[in-house]
Amino acid sequence: MDAGLYPIFALARFDLILPLRVMLIVMSLLSIATAILLYHLISDILSPPVGMLMAVYWVFNFYIQGTFYNLGLESGIALFFIALLIYMLTSWKKKK
Repeated sequence: MDAGLYPIFALARFDLILPLRVMLIVMSLLSIATAILLYHLISDILSPPVGMLMAVYWVFNFYIQGTFYNLGLESGIALFFIALLIYMLTSWKKKK
């Protein structure tokens, strides 16, 4: 088990299913936050409808969910921060 998950699995003494629910909520929030960042990136470059389509595709595509988010909490965190880095770099480049 990853050392970062110890606080979440400490909740298992209250309820055995609670840590799994907490991890599912965290992964869902990371997926939604990544989709929002992708929406902003794509809508700035192309158009808002294309950005919305990309965000919906990111959240609801079974291949993306199975490939990236079922591997563990680290992959969701990494994808979010990669999308955040790209978003910040593009916004920084626009300011110049």
